[in-house]
Amino acid sequence: MWTRTRARYGPFNYLRMTAIANPHVHITFVEPDGTLTVFENATKRVPDRPKPMPLHPWGIMSDDLLLLAKHTKSRNVVNFLSTELSRVSKNKAQEVCRLAGVPPNKKPSQLTWEDSERIVSAFKQVKLHAPPTSGLRPIGKADIESGMQQILRPEFVYAITRPPKVYRGGLPFLVEVGIAYGGGAGKTTENKGGNVDEEEETGMELIRFANRAPLIFDQGGCAITTAAKSIDWRRYGVDPATAPLTLFVNVVSAYVPYTSAGKQSVADEPEVLAEIRAAIMEAARELKKFLYRKIKIRERRERAGVFEKYLPIIAKKAAKLAGEEEPDVKPLLEKLTGVEYAKEEN
Repeated sequence: MWTRTRARYGPFNYLRMTAIANPHVHITFVEPDGTLTVFENATKRVPDRPKPMPLHPWGIMSDDLLLLAKHTKSRNVVNFLSTELSRVSKNKAQEVCRLAGVPPNKKPSQLTWEDSERIVSAFKQVKLHAPPTSGLRPIGKADIESGMQQILRPEFVYAITRPPKVYRGGLPFLVEVGIAYGGGAGKTTENKGGNVDEEEETGMELIRFANRAPLIFDQGGCAITTAAKSIDWRRYGVDPATAPLTLFVNVVSAYVPYTSAGKQSVADEPEVLAEIRAAIMEAARELKKFLYRKIKIRERRERAGVFEKYLPIIAKKAAKLAGEEEPDVKPLLEKLTGVEYAKEEN
């Protein structure tokens, strides 16, 4: 028997997250029981394709090097390393060969596993320029906000795309964060009934991405989760246990540091963790400003209610005691409360 579910690990949630991170995509989802869900695209602009980037020595493994060596057209190891890898000149390639004990004129196809391991280790001893960032393709502030608005319909939404940074000495990455408050944001609780599962969850919802792809499993061991939990959310005016809040985090890199081959969580690389945390706090500061303005508006309305109730009575009594005509208190009310009152028609 088919049971329709809205659980975190279900296909519905996966497609919902995909729609937020890819606002240019129109998704139609028909469940086995016939339930139709359509995630409309929030923008018609299709993202540019990433530019190809040669592998950088700081991000390769021994098997990567052997695979490149198998398909290269270069006739010797020096030319192979300088043409197939990023930021490697011929002088640097010769230095690596010397440190690795590999003959510079050796054919790439003749490299052994031991040769490859020594070359990879030698690259760690050579000074190289950081990898290029031309291949990084962030979603962008505007598209993140459009995606969250389209799916969550929040009261407040804010997104940022941070400048590129590097980890492990030079591997490029960047972090994007979106934050939505109110509306459909936050963990949802569905009413139990029929064949729909009930999720007794409320509070902040964390949705994780790597290169726009949703990360569903292994949330507890992810650097994104660690960074989100390390934030003192009460400083920003919210309680993560109850607030209708959705936090969106996307890590963009050609070398995302996954914790395992399953690619479901991001490793706690110090630079990556610190950048995620800084991005979350930057977005949270904007949320704090919104909540502060919301409180001020509510206080002003409450104050206006007090003035509206008592000022006309005071004016009427004072005019009667003074033997004067009752004054029009609307201009004074507008000045005190900041609320404009409609003029009465004669």
